[in-house]
Amino acid sequence: MPLFFRRLKYLFYSPGYYEARLVREILARDSVFFKSLSEDGRNRMIKKSIRFMMTKRFIGMEGLEVSDEMIASISGTAAQLTFGLKKSGFTHFHTIKIFPTTFYSRMFDRDLKGGASVNGVLFFSWEDFKEGFAHSNDRYNLGLHEMAHALRVELRFGYDFDQWFADYTGEWVKVALPEFKKMRDGKTSFLREYAATNMEEFFSVCVEHFFEVPDEFKANLPDIYNHLCYLLKIDPSNSKNDYRLEPDFIAKINFDKSNKPIPLNFKKTYDYDSWHWSFNLIIFGLFMALPVIIIYLPRVIIHPYSLLFMCLLITYAISKFRSWFRSKGILLYRHLVMFAIFGVSLPAISFFLLTNRFINEELQTYDYMITGYRLRSIGEKTEFVFRLSGDAYDNHKEIRRFVNAGQDDYYRKARILRITTSKGVFGFRNVESRQLIIVNDTLVMPDPQF
Repeated sequence: MPLFFRRLKYLFYSPGYYEARLVREILARDSVFFKSLSEDGRNRMIKKSIRFMMTKRFIGMEGLEVSDEMIASISGTAAQLTFGLKKSGFTHFHTIKIFPTTFYSRMFDRDLKGGASVNGVLFFSWEDFKEGFAHSNDRYNLGLHEMAHALRVELRFGYDFDQWFADYTGEWVKVALPEFKKMRDGKTSFLREYAATNMEEFFSVCVEHFFEVPDEFKANLPDIYNHLCYLLKIDPSNSKNDYRLEPDFIAKINFDKSNKPIPLNFKKTYDYDSWHWSFNLIIFGLFMALPVIIIYLPRVIIHPYSLLFMCLLITYAISKFRSWFRSKGILLYRHLVMFAIFGVSLPAISFFLLTNRFINEELQTYDYMITGYRLRSIGEKTEFVFRLSGDAYDNHKEIRRFVNAGQDDYYRKARILRITTSKGVFGFRNVESRQLIIVNDTLVMPDPQF
């Protein structure tokens, strides 16, 4: 089934008894993690597994036929790693390719056991995948290793990652960095040597040790272990309570001065967000506020430069708090300027115009002598821009502008422009109606636009 329809099916299809039973049987047979869960915990893991398996395409490579065991086991691995996180769909990954054994990669020019591609494809050697779960405490688990890579890749290339994991992953890297540098310098460590390859491999190897030998990990590298528990919202050493973090987990760690404390408050990071909250306001300003300004600005008697000054003042005020907005993810100065103009200024001006227009009082009507006009053809219509006595409304062309449809004679004969205004809540007057008056024939021509 094409991937699009698999994901669409998941939205409208509730997994039945067969799928749940199949996943339960396979995980209960092969997963030590699953066996230790309570019934509620097992149901949670089954649900996460089914969500993964129903939104991915599983392809057998080199003649391998994909079985239910392969699908359930790989999906269960994803559910195990993200058991404590709210979001764990790995939405960036759409295809799982399963090889019988190690396979050759042209990109790396060598044989591999597994891989996580930035293009959204996961690779597994089924032989090595099974070996990883066959020995639950040998510090090696290909499935968890590659899923850990996928979780990190999801941050950089996905869009539906767990926000908690994104926010705290930087803090965990700071805690783990000294051990990583120690391994890079060739010094021995509790972790497998492969962890020294780069920080991505370091994280994946830590995940393997985290689930395979949690007590040893905790004893040898307590800081990395504790902060990894906090990062993944799970404690593998607490198998009696569905691996939950105990309520006093943070208090116990921070009470012991030999531990690196877990911060009670830390800033939200926007390093991995593909969509920033300010974009919503910018789009609102462009497609909602700007049309309102175009429609209602001609009806409020205010000098356009006043609104320009308001826009510049708001932009300047926001720029003075640039450091605060940087902490909220607006890193580029041009991004800040766009946010100030389109996300704040335009909505503020539209609110000002609408409020002044519709909350008003004190109707007044004035007659202005027409001293001349300027003509311009617009298709089959003619635009008249009248000049008024005393240069009235000289800065407001729209108030003096009329577009007719085949009634040029009447507009040429007009001698008086009658304007009715109201006083808005901000003190600026609004144009409520306009009428052209032909004095000789006493004919009044109302303008339907106002």
